[in-house]
Amino acid sequence: MSKHANAFWSGRPNQFDAAVESETPKCLLFVAQSVISRAHTVTGQFKEGHAYKAGVLKELDQPDGLNHNIGRTAVSTKVAATECADVAVSAMEKLAATVKQFTSNTKNDIASMKAASERVQAEVDRMEAKYKKAQQVLTSPEFQLAIENAERMAIALDAISKLQHTKLTVALFDGHDTP
Repeated sequence: MSKHANAFWSGRPNQFDAAVESETPKCLLFVAQSVISRAHTVTGQFKEGHAYKAGVLKELDQPDGLNHNIGRTAVSTKVAATECADVAVSAMEKLAATVKQFTSNTKNDIASMKAASERVQAEVDRMEAKYKKAQQVLTSPEFQLAIENAERMAIALDAISKLQHTKLTVALFDGHDTP
């Protein structure tokens, strides 16, 4: 659709008037054209220009002329309103497309965040299970016994390291004979 209303608002009223004229019903145009053509006069005094009889032009203030003016105003309003509505609809369609794209991007981002969150949660669950297993091992009676044995061994090794060079004699017997 052409932008006739924009032509008017940007200082090109002739373009707007031509659009209004083309959309004005012919019955309204006929009244104005009839009055203007009857009012037009050529006096012969001037080589260029137009003259109009004021008395005939006053007919435009009569009901038929007023109907023309009202009709023209209505058509002007219709042209401007239609174009404004078209601009608004176009802007809304553009906004709808932008919102649709934003929604799509947001859904993708949320899906990515959810997948990352699920991976982190799975890793946390796995680590928690490993820590619980390690805690069970470290607090079990077997581990406590192993620690006690290690402590006794450390004491024995310490005692051995402090021994001086001495002779050690070992005797073996079978348990029946006594020496």
